[in-house]
Amino acid sequence: DCADPNNSEYYCVVVQYVAKLNSDKLAKAVRDWNQGVGKSRFNFQACEPQEAWRLTGYDFNGIMPLGMPEAVPVIVSHAIAALDPPRLWLGGGHPDLK
Repeated sequence: DCADPNNSEYYCVVVQYVAKLNSDKLAKAVRDWNQGVGKSRFNFQACEPQEAWRLTGYDFNGIMPLGMPEAVPVIVSHAIAALDPPRLWLGGGHPDLK
């Protein structure tokens, strides 16, 4: 269920292609949005490819945050938000279109 962006079952996380996702930092941010909810409630990992397809309409490792059939909340890394000049390119919805 993705209805509540502060407490969604799934998130689409956008990081730079050359960056590594800091799952501890992501988990802390989402837990901070949900004060009073125990740590055990959160389990951050990539979802199964079939579930990714159902939620986004894109194959695993080719997901982009536009045009998804399900309203999945999008989290953008601070490094992307701080780009100067503020430009970015997104994948084209396929692993080979980067």
